[in-house]
Amino acid sequence: MKIGIVGGTGNISQSIVRLLLEQGHEIVCFNRGQTTKVPDGVHLIQGDRYNREEFERKMQAEKFDAAIDMLCFNAEDATSSVRAFRGVGWFVHTSTVCTYGIKYDYFPSDETHPLRPITDYARNKAAADDVYLEAYHREKFPVVIIKPSTTYGPVQGMVCQVCWDFSWIDRVKKANRF
Repeated sequence: MKIGIVGGTGNISQSIVRLLLEQGHEIVCFNRGQTTKVPDGVHLIQGDRYNREEFERKMQAEKFDAAIDMLCFNAEDATSSVRAFRGVGWFVHTSTVCTYGIKYDYFPSDETHPLRPITDYARNKAAADDVYLEAYHREKFPVVIIKPSTTYGPVQGMVCQVCWDFSWIDRVKKANRF
């Protein structure tokens, strides 16, 4: 498959890119090209996703089978990605478990759990989720929304992830009660 990745050099996406390459997929990353280089065999399209017109034009020109957006942080980003990836076979939006907030009604939580984001980051991610879900219901935009929790990888180790937000401890305690 030809897979487009918005980002591709970050904490989560570096591993995704490597795995997809190992599986024989054609990978195209769109990013600013300012941090880590993409691996050999990856085609880099350098640009700024906030230049919406250029981003959308460049992505539409590629005709992807699937796409993964690692850099969608708000409703405006999501709206742009819906335009950029119209016609794609599958689209993965990387959201966050933070959209659920810190008060859980039940564990394990699923897609039916109420969203109660408490930070701007989480509220903006939830707004992006809403844009994608609306596009799915309106025009069958083929979105899959993933909500990673604590992540670690080659860019940011586990210590950085668990030291600034201790709400994960409460989630683990509650999850082990059932």
